[in-house]
Amino acid sequence: MRRTLVLCTIADQVLYLPYEISALQMRYLHLMKKRNFELKYPSALNVLYTILTFLLLINLPACAQQKPNTSSISYDATSVDFKSLQSDILKLVNQHRAALGLNALQMSDAATTEAAKHSTDMAKGRMSFGHDGYDERMTNLNKKLGSLRATGENVAYGKINAEQVMDMWLNSPGHKKNIEGNFSIIGIGIAKSRSGYLYFTQIFLLK
Repeated sequence: MRRTLVLCTIADQVLYLPYEISALQMRYLHLMKKRNFELKYPSALNVLYTILTFLLLINLPACAQQKPNTSSISYDATSVDFKSLQSDILKLVNQHRAALGLNALQMSDAATTEAAKHSTDMAKGRMSFGHDGYDERMTNLNKKLGSLRATGENVAYGKINAEQVMDMWLNSPGHKKNIEGNFSIIGIGIAKSRSGYLYFTQIFLLK
């Protein structure tokens, strides 16, 4: 199963979390934990690998610690209709794809369920903002929908509406690449935190 970039965006700030880089970091950190590391590498190389480890760690996503700048956003957190918001986002995605001559994406109940669960976990603080659990979500969908040839994920949060979150994603090259990607299925999940912030998850699939 091929994976595309998984990306996160917060209000007017965009942060990138390529899945492949995250996996590479985890493999490297696992190597660093091996008991025979000190014996395998000379002390000079240990210093070099320690520096590389530090650089990898500071490049891990810090999305959850960022705060959105919403001072210019007009938003009523008490009147959110998730179904309408999902429909609006789907319409905007397919309008954008149609303008490029691309196929329309079909909403999947299974993908939307996984997306909604992830948004809820982030909104309730059970999971940091970002893409934790991505592999598990894709494994679940692979079991429910059959073999998937490509997958992708965008997330965002803020006190924003459908047009604003789509504008943010389309102004980010990585997020835009997912929206314009070679996919056939989409899932859209939205949840609201106690403070009124909306957490958005888009899942893209190709069968």
